[in-house]
Amino acid sequence: MFTDSESDSETITLYLLNNRRKRKRKMWVRPMFLQREQWGEFYHLVPQLKADSAQFFEYYRMSPESYELLVSIVKPLVTIYKTNFREPIPFEEWLTVTLRYLATGESFHSLSFRFRISHNRMSVMINILLSQIYNGLKEKYLKFPDTAKFLEIAEGFKNKKKFPNCLGAIEGETYPYKETI
Repeated sequence: MFTDSESDSETITLYLLNNRRKRKRKMWVRPMFLQREQWGEFYHLVPQLKADSAQFFEYYRMSPESYELLVSIVKPLVTIYKTNFREPIPFEEWLTVTLRYLATGESFHSLSFRFRISHNRMSVMINILLSQIYNGLKEKYLKFPDTAKFLEIAEGFKNKKKFPNCLGAIEGETYPYKETI
């Protein structure tokens, strides 16, 4: 079946694969992330924003009342476990990071420097929280329109804006367009 040289080379390869050195971690947590409460944006900027509703709105892209409503709906759906290794990140910080990600479109790496949370942990937090926000809001606020509602919306855009076959608009840049005849 195998020649001696093939068998020997396979044996050596398996031995090397099994006994290769694992890369040793240099540190458990980067020192920067251990200083989250001292230097992180959530602990310094957010308390100041709560005193001024206009600045709060600029930062979160929602009013303080909407923020509190979102907290009351979503917080019961998220389970944050405490471990023996470190304190968990508070829910309000999860929500702040998620809302900043949605509001600015910044990368996880950029946000990780601002909030002093690793980009790996941040991606897990944001994915979990977005899923729970959807689950908490879908019944009352995020109902998917039926065909009749879609046709009604399209008719409204056609009549008001002379823009046929449109089902919605997103806030942002305005681009000129030529009306078709």
